[in-house]
Amino acid sequence: MASTVTIVYGEVAEGSDPVFRRLLSSDAGVALVQSDVSAIDLKVYQGNSPGTPLYTAPGGTFTTANMSNTLQTDGWTLGGSGYNFKARVPAASVPMDGGENYRYEFIFTLTNGLGIASAIFIVKCVALTSQ
Repeated sequence: MASTVTIVYGEVAEGSDPVFRRLLSSDAGVALVQSDVSAIDLKVYQGNSPGTPLYTAPGGTFTTANMSNTLQTDGWTLGGSGYNFKARVPAASVPMDGGENYRYEFIFTLTNGLGIASAIFIVKCVALTSQ
């Protein structure tokens, strides 16, 4: 995989489940498929930079079922043809405080001997006003 890392920025309402979508491709620009990935790990950090993880997803939480063999377009807003990775992280897994940023790092172990790929998202938690 290329050494260039693109960080996607977004917002999520306090108490909501963030949903992450990303197009993962090889150095040759070919979209990865389920058989290209053997494991998906997630670590979440408070703030924009890694440090001590606030949350580490248990092994098997995210699987190749989170990968699609064809590009999907529902909810896709980043341009291009679509995405091939989608994951929902339950709000109960990562309690977020309004006004804070959180860094979600998905690490993909590849089956073709090319090592790993990553998808990094910085999410700002938007506080909800009392009703």
